[in-house]
Amino acid sequence: MSSVGLMHKEGNDTPEKLFKLYRRTRDPEIKKKLMILYADFVRNIVRKMNLTFAGSLLGEDDLVDMGMLGLSDAIDKFDPKVGVKFETYAYTRIRGSIIDEMRKLDNLSRSVRNKIDKVDKARIKVENEVGDRAGRYLIADEAGLSIEEYDHIATIEQTSKRVSFNLDIGDNIELGDLIKSDGKNPEEDLLENEIKQAIADELKKLPENERLIIVLYYYEELTFKDIAEILKLSESRVSQLHAGALRKIRESLKSKFSF
Repeated sequence: MSSVGLMHKEGNDTPEKLFKLYRRTRDPEIKKKLMILYADFVRNIVRKMNLTFAGSLLGEDDLVDMGMLGLSDAIDKFDPKVGVKFETYAYTRIRGSIIDEMRKLDNLSRSVRNKIDKVDKARIKVENEVGDRAGRYLIADEAGLSIEEYDHIATIEQTSKRVSFNLDIGDNIELGDLIKSDGKNPEEDLLENEIKQAIADELKKLPENERLIIVLYYYEELTFKDIAEILKLSESRVSQLHAGALRKIRESLKSKFSF
């Protein structure tokens, strides 16, 4: 009788028993059962990552497929004897797999990237001429785009930055996920709570505008355009302050945690 048949006969299809049997036999049928067992775990990670990508053809199922690659790797390498829950072990590997695969795909076409570059150059030129008073219409005009085209390109650019930006404070842990994450298990909660507290401490040290931008962008989920209107700044200035604040937070977290 095969190892899978034995599991069915004994009715012992628990994750613990499956992992022990898989480590002993490396039976692909047992791995398949584990993949199916944790498929919803992967889908929940995808949904928490909130990786909706403007202009992208990727759907949730595509992202789940990317996550399943990380799940497969985690199943192969997981050792129950270490004493860590599989969910804890697999979590960052699944997220890392999704992020790595998205970067490989490079969703933005050359024409879209050219338009983004054109908008960036126009934004810099207009700001050099009028300072923080540079607005959407002036930048769009300088770039030779309609306001509708400009807004579309700005949305794609901002969304791509939100998806691809990684603080590199561990294995694909991102600031937005730490701020917005739900509880998962005690091990992950302990680490994330420590990091969240460190982020909160750093937010208090930031200049007011930088602190507001981080809060509005990650907590309130406003766009750079909305934040620019609230703070009476240009979108590019908001982007610069955002990058500066993240750099400070990143440096502080790297000094406090052994990632």
